[in-house]
Amino acid sequence: FAELARGRQRPLDLVVCMDSSMSVGPQEFARSTDFLRHIVEMLEMPAVRMGIIRFHHGVHEAAPMCMDQETLLEHMDALRFDPGETSMAPALHRAGALLEGGRSGLVKQAVLVLTDGRPNDPAATEAEAEALKSRGIV
Repeated sequence: FAELARGRQRPLDLVVCMDSSMSVGPQEFARSTDFLRHIVEMLEMPAVRMGIIRFHHGVHEAAPMCMDQETLLEHMDALRFDPGETSMAPALHRAGALLEGGRSGLVKQAVLVLTDGRPNDPAATEAEAEALKSRGIV
């Protein structure tokens, strides 16, 4: 007989980058927002510190790094689809900057990108992803 018990959330600093480009479209952006809302509701805070970036040809910090679910959900309520081109490298760069001021070395750091996977800047995106990896960010 085995009984499953919920474990404790391991500490994590997480930045979520949400693609708001034309190729994603408003329906898929809404699906991404619903998916992210579910993630936020499942995470145990304050073990998790999280921020949200919406990107297209520009980068918008939709929610600053915080450890409060209600605050994150309030910021998510204000998220709107804002079409543009898929410039992913600046979003990854900004995600790295948000993680710099955190608990690096003390907790795992991660960047989650919600996108259709077609950046307009593939070489720059690859370079930024490698820079994050070199810092131990997954």
